Amino acid sequence: MNKMRKTVRFFTSGLCSVIILSLIMCLYSITPVHMENPNKNTDYIWTPNSVWVKMTEGVSYGKFDYNGFNNKTVIKNP
Repeated sequence: MNKMRKTVRFFTSGLCSVIILSLIMCLYSITPVHMENPNKNTDYIWTPNSVWVKMTEGVSYGKFDYNGFNNKTVIKNP
């Protein structure tokens, strides 16, 4: 019985630490790496299908499309 409690406490503390670290990481500005645009219609594009989170002045988040642009949907002929 005592061994079971220690095991449950071990996994519970591990889970709590992962949750706390995840919440702390969300407090920072998390943006993907940008790269030079091969089409040259803009200076750079973001990593395709990536997510960004910004909590510096309020809370904002979004997702880049598969072309690396900050669009809700893909524009066929920009």
